[in-house]
Amino acid sequence: MRTITAGAIALAFLSFLLVLPAVQVRAETIYLEKGAARTLKMNETIDTVFTSSPDVVDYQVIGDREVVIYGLTNGRGEVLLVQGGKTRSVTVLVDPLIGRLAQQVQDEFPGSRIELKKVGGSYILSGLAADEESRDSIHQLVGEALGLEREVIATKLSDNNNDDMVSVGEISLRSLNYVSFKNLQNRMTLPMANQVNVKITLVEVNKTYADSLGIDWSSASQMGEFVLNQFKFDAKKLTAIIQALGNESVARILAEPNISVLSGETANFLVGGEMPIVTRSFDGTEVSYKEFGIKMFVAAKVENSQKVRLTLAQEVSSVDGEVLSIPRLKSRKARTTIELADGESFVLGGLLNETEREALAKIPFIGDVPILGALFRHTTTQRERTELVMVATVNLVRPVSPRNIMYPSVSSSSLLSRFFNLNGVHKDKARREAIAFMEQSGFIY
Repeated sequence: MRTITAGAIALAFLSFLLVLPAVQVRAETIYLEKGAARTLKMNETIDTVFTSSPDVVDYQVIGDREVVIYGLTNGRGEVLLVQGGKTRSVTVLVDPLIGRLAQQVQDEFPGSRIELKKVGGSYILSGLAADEESRDSIHQLVGEALGLEREVIATKLSDNNNDDMVSVGEISLRSLNYVSFKNLQNRMTLPMANQVNVKITLVEVNKTYADSLGIDWSSASQMGEFVLNQFKFDAKKLTAIIQALGNESVARILAEPNISVLSGETANFLVGGEMPIVTRSFDGTEVSYKEFGIKMFVAAKVENSQKVRLTLAQEVSSVDGEVLSIPRLKSRKARTTIELADGESFVLGGLLNETEREALAKIPFIGDVPILGALFRHTTTQRERTELVMVATVNLVRPVSPRNIMYPSVSSSSLLSRFFNLNGVHKDKARREAIAFMEQSGFIY
């Protein structure tokens, strides 16, 4: 049994570090219970083994390339193994609960590398998680295993939030809720943050015309696919069909936002304005502003299976007269939470609006004569029914190499080349390639 003072051990460990060759040190963390052992296998013959805390962790060389380390008492120690001019550093944490936890996490989440440390009365969870779902699951597993007090943090969007641009009422975002544990800090990171791109087309369609065409928004044979007089078209062709109608009284595109958002975050979109509302009281006059127009709210969460859980809320509002000198808003709202795969589309429709207008035309005085006046009067009643339809396509954002990005370019040409159309073919090809690339990003040409 070796009996060495703590100061001598620290001095020897520091001296050992100073004489090590200047090579890259490979570091790792191992969790052990008191009395447990772990075998470390090396690629080359072991030259030297050193431990900074012999009272916490000790070792035994059992072969040219194998060494056994075992925990003696609860604590922390460093083990250095030198082989062929290279140094391998192993941090050993001897704790019965943490040791079992670390092994359980490693078994259930083999693609993640995490480290759990105890600092005073708190725990720090760090390392690299394979994906978002693994990160959340590991955090919840460790917090519950340690018996820490938990709290579910609900994510909501409310009209009372002044930082929010879109006032679509209070929305509970269950997909973005997360669990917090007291005295547990979650510092786990991801290899790369997931980003979601949502391409939205908001269309107002004349309901009578839609019925006559045979468009059934509520039933589709496949995701993002509709039926138009027995002919199928997908969400990407919806804009072209609406534009081909060429009549805004039949159908019109209200907005085509292209929104990208980090997984677990939210994004807002507003096209409209603010309407002043004057309120008078004994204390004076107060002016507040109410937003109107086309509003959109998007929240996205990428699951482990690369499915996207999407929460979408929309509102289309406009001024519709006034009551007691206060403007009145007419609005249509909808919100939903769905799960889609990369590249899939969905349709949200059925928001109907019906207006009725009555008009009376008559010849003055003569038209007011009873009975005979009917010959000089003309009344009309006009009913209009429109439906608000939203089509959204979800795509996972992936990095693009700069050499694959094509920008629309304009170049000058000589009078002779334009007369003989010498460079027309090359320009048309470049234009088609640029348009094809920009359409992938959600731009419409």
